[in-house]
Amino acid sequence: MILKLMGGFIVASAISVFVGVLSLFILKYVVDIFQLNHNKDAYWVFTASFYIMIVTWILSFIFSLVIIDK
Repeated sequence: MILKLMGGFIVASAISVFVGVLSLFILKYVVDIFQLNHNKDAYWVFTASFYIMIVTWILSFIFSLVIIDK
């Protein structure tokens, strides 16, 4: 049981870091393309990427436990 939880934790962490970095780069390019950073205060990109990473971790952890359990 502990190995299943650790496996799910590692898989979910890897997926969430990948998706978080990917969303950070995508949002950065959206900000640069549409010139949304007039006052150099586009910190919402980091916040949005962090929230995306947390939601991705939760979903990945649940799905990995369901897949590992079968």
